[in-house]
Amino acid sequence: MSCDKIRFIGGGRWATIVLTELVKKFPEARVDWVSSSEINQKIKLLRNKLIFKNVRLINRNEIESLAVPDKLIIASHSIQHCADFLECKHLQCDILVEKPLFPNFEQFLGLSEVDQNRIFLNLEYFNAFFIRDFGRKLTGVNLKSIDVKWHDPLSESRGSQEVKYSDIFSSIFSDQLFHVLSILKVLILGPIIFEKIIKDDKVSGGLRVICKISGVLITISLSRFSEKRVRKISVNDGAFSLDFNSTPKVYTNSDYGETLEPLGRMYPVATNLHKFVLNNKRNNRLSLSVKELLPEIKFCFDCEDYFMAVLHHETNFNNNSPDSVSITDPYLVYYAGIRYYRKYCELNHNNQIHHLRGKKGVEALLQWYGQIHR
Repeated sequence: MSCDKIRFIGGGRWATIVLTELVKKFPEARVDWVSSSEINQKIKLLRNKLIFKNVRLINRNEIESLAVPDKLIIASHSIQHCADFLECKHLQCDILVEKPLFPNFEQFLGLSEVDQNRIFLNLEYFNAFFIRDFGRKLTGVNLKSIDVKWHDPLSESRGSQEVKYSDIFSSIFSDQLFHVLSILKVLILGPIIFEKIIKDDKVSGGLRVICKISGVLITISLSRFSEKRVRKISVNDGAFSLDFNSTPKVYTNSDYGETLEPLGRMYPVATNLHKFVLNNKRNNRLSLSVKELLPEIKFCFDCEDYFMAVLHHETNFNNNSPDSVSITDPYLVYYAGIRYYRKYCELNHNNQIHHLRGKKGVEALLQWYGQIHR
């Protein structure tokens, strides 16, 4: 293994999932787990599971005393990614960061070439076995159109797991759209040509991004307020489709074809971690560096700028005070979330309302937005 010491920053639901996959794959690595939330629960977790035997819990205010790691993983709250990165940027090691990162494209361009090549973004679907299997099934197909649906409800119960909440305090474009673009990067090669963004009335809070890649019409439907979770790719008006909401299944002309099985292959999160930890300068195993992803990053910000400058004029909050707008207006929530991220993401000590989730988070976000416009 190319590293022995790993620093892992983050303590929420997703961070715990990522850390668990990390120690399963690399049980002998020494991990400094940096977190300041729910410490007693984390201590209990480390004591009760043998797989965490080499994990040491570190409080955030002790981070400066740590030895320089061989690898750094940042999986903190989305609003904290940028501040955590800036605090650790001086470390001369590979860094894997959960999205989003910077609030504007210029900061990505401002990174040195060395940094652009050693900083990776954790877009796990790029390495998902079912995406690549589906891509192989499209070999020889005359691609005319690809329609992607990426919908999430505001809150979602997942059985025995914690409730999953949509992240409303960041850009929907640097979140959902970025995932979709990483998938399209696998399925079809070529520069992305932006056309427009419109509302998707078929789903609550829907945004439809329309673009072209290599002459193929691409439509991407996004939502953080849908009734149910949807992950679906449809090619040539349904001639071929992949539903990967749970078990990935391929359909031909709406008829069930087959289930895409892992066949001993790792699942997406584990695959990304494996490639990141084993990555070295001689053998770049992970094509998710900032340098590699600059076209996709720019496209996300182009869409964000378009939405902020044009699409929000179609909502009624430009003609009314924020207090008079229904808290269920998803487009105002998207707009306010982008503004919130731009304002606070670089601050270590920021407004704490981003820890509120679901409807409480929506209410707090819109109250914040109303206050800055009084």
